[in-house]
Amino acid sequence: MTTFRISEAAVLLGVGSDTVRRWMDAGRLNVGRDQQGHRQIDGATVLVTPGQQIRASVKATETHAHPA
Repeated sequence: MTTFRISEAAVLLGVGSDTVRRWMDAGRLNVGRDQQGHRQIDGATVLVTPGQQIRASVKATETHAHPA
């Protein structure tokens, strides 16, 4: 299975590394660890529709969390 480092996933998703870390911490991205203990993101999670589903989920969460 293909995995990506945080920086690689950030480029593919069109967001910053800190955003990827927040999504990982929130459980929005499937994460594992490599042999050195570094977090790796499951490639299928990143490549489903590059960021669209994740971004839509985040926007919906933000909209409900901060009503206008």
